Order: sequence, then structure tokens, then C-alpha cells
Amino acid sequence: AQMDEGAVWLQRQVTLPEGDWETVSILFKGARFNPAVYINGDRVSFREGGMGPRTHYVRHADLRPGNTITLEVELMSLADMSEENASYTPIADHWRSSVSAYLWDDVVLQFHKGAAIDRMIPFTDIHKDRVDFHVYVKELLDDVQVDTVIARLSQNGELRAEGSISLNAGASMAVVPVEFNGEIELWSPDCPNLYELEVELISINDVIDRRSYPYGAKEFKLDESGKQFILNGEPFRVRANTVVWPRWVR
Repeated sequence: AQMDEGAVWLQRQVTLPEGDWETVSILFKGARFNPAVYINGDRVSFREGGMGPRTHYVRHADLRPGNTITLEVELMSLADMSEENASYTPIADHWRSSVSAYLWDDVVLQFHKGAAIDRMIPFTDIHKDRVDFHVYVKELLDDVQVDTVIARLSQNGELRAEGSISLNAGASMAVVPVEFNGEIELWSPDCPNLYELEVELISINDVIDRRSYPYGAKEFKLDESGKQFILNGEPFRVRANTVVWPRWVR
């Protein structure tokens, strides 16, 4: 690939959905490098990086249900990036890596009622037959308070397990415990048992944000020697066609 000279600009007309949402976030699953977001010509967000997913929480007077807006994304050239940026491609890798600025994965617009699920990390304990979902909450409007966080696990439309927890005022993270009760089977490459995880934020009995994730219950770690992978309590050999070691570690 060829290194771009100057910024790369991408533009699209977007008609926003009807509904009673109040706030908007834009998830870039891959936007290299240093994406900046513009709404109707106004710069509303900038974040460094872009190799991994980054969420932009944006505000603009034209972000209203039913409106048609011009959404623009500005991507910095690798030539203009600092080598200290985590997404910078080292000079030694330029000859074998893509050095262009571009969107290399989905861009997802998400709509909320004043608070958003910023991220979610599962901590599965196969010995206790449960999982703790660490749900990080971002309040986007001053007058919104999340009361409860709910997590549900379903398969083929059938609810298999669920849990909920109250969120203290001002707290930005909730640990939602979900007991499996023998209803959730473990995931492995040979038995890829996959469930749909639905997480909801509740405020005064109203759902103000909802996110869905694929979830496989598994425990993956190293043994005491640090040389053998263990999957669900059993030795596991990881195979791949090619692995570039520094990038895999990074």
C-alpha cells in the first residue's frame, strides 16, 4: 500500500432514525489513523489511534430524530503521526504492512437516552458455574441516573440465564453476576457453544441503552510453568497459519 499525503476525507449523508433517543455515539471498529468526526461541517470529536475499536460520543444541534446530516471522517496520514502513538506502524514494518489511512472495519451509529454502555468485560469462573460482567457506564446528560444494569444470556431466542444489580449514584462501573445454574455450556473450538448477551441500562423503569454481544463461556490461561495454554481446565495447543510475533503480542 502507499502512504497517503495529507489527510484522507470520507463523507456520507445519513438520515437519523425516528425515536425518543437523545444522544449519539459512533463506534469505529477500525479507523486508521487518529479519526476526527465532523457533523454538517463542524468538528465534534477526535481520538488518537484507530487500529482497535474506538467510540466517539458526539453532540451537535442537528443530531435529532429524523434529521438528515452530513457525516465526515478525517483520517491522518501515517507520515504525520507521532511514533509514540500506539497505532503507529514502525518504520521497519512499512515494507510489509498497509501504511494507508482508511476505514478497515464497520462504522456503527448508536443511539441512547442520556447514558451509554461504554464497554463490557466478562470474567468467567467455570468452577463456580457463573460469570461476572463488568459493565462500564458513561453518563452523557447531567439529569440522567442509571438505576439498574441487567444482563441476559439467550440461545435461539430462549432465555438461559440472567442477573441484575443496582448502580450507585455516580458509579461508572457495575459488576453484574450471572449464575449459569447448569444452563450454559462451555465454549471450545470443537464445541462452539455461543450465546447472545444482552445488556440493558435502566433508569426509572425505562430502558435507556441496550447492547448485544456474542458470548462464549470459557476459561483460557497459562499453566503454572507459563508454557502451556489451558482451555477450560485442559491443555490446549494454539494453531495458526502465520503469526507475526511482535504484532500478536502487541
